[in-house]
Amino acid sequence: YKIINFKTLLSTNQYLKENHTSIEEYSVVVAENQTTGRGRISRKWISTSDDLTFSILLKPQIETSKIPLISLVIGASLCKVIHKYIKCDIKWPNDIIINNKKVAGILVEGVVSNKIEAVVVGVGININSTSFPNDLIIKATSLKNELGKDISKEEILNEILSEFDSLYIDFLNGNNTFI
Repeated sequence: YKIINFKTLLSTNQYLKENHTSIEEYSVVVAENQTTGRGRISRKWISTSDDLTFSILLKPQIETSKIPLISLVIGASLCKVIHKYIKCDIKWPNDIIINNKKVAGILVEGVVSNKIEAVVVGVGININSTSFPNDLIIKATSLKNELGKDISKEEILNEILSEFDSLYIDFLNGNNTFI
């Protein structure tokens, strides 16, 4: 994976969608701060420099109907990595939950014309945040809040990319071990 870091970006997903033709497959865009990050159904994803927000650019040669399965592949990858630190669950199709609170979200978007041009896999993980807006305080948590210590964003990212690589290749080969 080629990692491209930004201090501030409107949205890692939007950046890759707009630039998918000039960026190579398996590139990962990481933003320290996202100013207009979003989740499914155009919900806002609030991120700070304490958190990990990134997107992966894929250019798979698969049927359009299989794109939603990529959300399950990244969800399984996230859960396997986070589970090394603390018990977590997947709220299909796009949330990772710890103690009934959301710690991570996934947004998979396709760039499609008459064929799939690209798939952008966006991930937001609350890593070292310790406070949340009042409307999210009972719904959201972070790894730091749950573990009581700072976690390395770079280490988590590398672990996720490694796990995703394994499960994604398996998926492309027609297997479903991610389920």
